[in-house]
Amino acid sequence: MGLQVTDSSLQSSEQYIIRAKRQEQTEQLKKTQEQQVQQAQQAEQVDTYDKENPAGEEVEGIYSVSHDESGNLKVDYKEPASQKKSEAAEASAAKSESSPAASNTSSSTDSDNDDEIEELEKQRSQLQQQLSREQDESVKAQIRNQLQSVEAQIIQLKTSAQSL
Repeated sequence: MGLQVTDSSLQSSEQYIIRAKRQEQTEQLKKTQEQQVQQAQQAEQVDTYDKENPAGEEVEGIYSVSHDESGNLKVDYKEPASQKKSEAAEASAAKSESSPAASNTSSSTDSDNDDEIEELEKQRSQLQQQLSREQDESVKAQIRNQLQSVEAQIIQLKTSAQSL
């Protein structure tokens, strides 16, 4: 009888150890599953779109949909203000470097328009080359919008030059 008591107590302690190990394994499994769920939720929260700028700050690179003269939908791209300023500064610096004598003499608006049109046509050809080389569709869409904007500026300058 003494052997049976010790044998049964050994079995019960072994069962206790096995149960404890199983419980520890299930707790670890639950923790890893919870971590995976949290990581998935964080990944979903990272990529969100804020339709409006609640702070009212100047946001760079905004696309909007509008209608052209014939009523067709078109996508407009609002160029960043900082980029416009830097492009204007570069253009004025290039003009002053290329012809220092021109800054001393007064020039007509026709030659200014011609220079601007020439510069815009160079920009248009560069954008067309970029468009033909680009593979990514989202970048192509941005380039197309820039190209459309440049072409509209060229047309506007040409019509204003003709009206003068």
